[in-house]
Amino acid sequence: MFAACLRAVARAPLPTPTAIPSLLHGHAHSTHRAFHTTTPTLAGHNKWSKIRHKKGENDLLRGRLVGKISTQITSSARRGGKDPATNMELAGLLKKAKAEAIPKSSVEAALKKAEGGEKLDLELVTYEVLGPGGVALMVDALTDNKKRVLLHVRNAVTNAGGSLAAVAFQFEKKGVIRVSPGTSGHDLSTMTDTCIDLGVEDIEDVEDPELTVPQLHLTTPPSTIRALSLALESLSYDIISLDPAAYVPLETVDLGENEQAWEELERLVRAVEDVDEVVRVAHNAV
Repeated sequence: MFAACLRAVARAPLPTPTAIPSLLHGHAHSTHRAFHTTTPTLAGHNKWSKIRHKKGENDLLRGRLVGKISTQITSSARRGGKDPATNMELAGLLKKAKAEAIPKSSVEAALKKAEGGEKLDLELVTYEVLGPGGVALMVDALTDNKKRVLLHVRNAVTNAGGSLAAVAFQFEKKGVIRVSPGTSGHDLSTMTDTCIDLGVEDIEDVEDPELTVPQLHLTTPPSTIRALSLALESLSYDIISLDPAAYVPLETVDLGENEQAWEELERLVRAVEDVDEVVRVAHNAV
């Protein structure tokens, strides 16, 4: 079933290459596209990437990750359907499960659970957190008991030196895609030019010494992410990850090489992620 869901995206009708430049027309990009490239600040080039890599090596946290992604898959499939060609949230979660090497059996069980049977009345709730050094965090949780998860999140945040505070104005929801050339034969320059023509709002080079092929981090309005993903796939690009509603910072906090600040932020994020219902933590530190 997992493989079938992944193939479903490929079976969706794809645009012809000649039609690609107009795919996103009708949205904000139809006449004057707001586009800019961003200085690379992604994987392998900041303290945070090192923290997350170390964190992922812990077996206990690994087991928790499997459970959280499985819960997200079930919840998404129940709300938006089991077809990743039309449920972009589910498409992104399936790609995430594949990237994190989540067992196929776990993914299939999560999808099957979405068909019914066991009751699963989970609600998505969001908490705004002010962390050390003025770093803003957005925390998403899936829960059947909002009072319980609020208590747990508040305790975790307080004990780690943070506080619940209004910080949502420092973020906006955007569609985010990470893409590589796949079998297109395109180099980074050609990929960038192509993405500009597709109306992508923001393009970042993904710099990571462990990457064997170039990657781009693309930002687009949530309403256009399906059209963009189909266009990229029609060009034989490989979509590494996809999030139709990511928290993108409007304001950032530069922690630079401040080791203590990064360690304090790590402690806060770990504490919040230790809450079972929490499924996403985003921050604006760079």
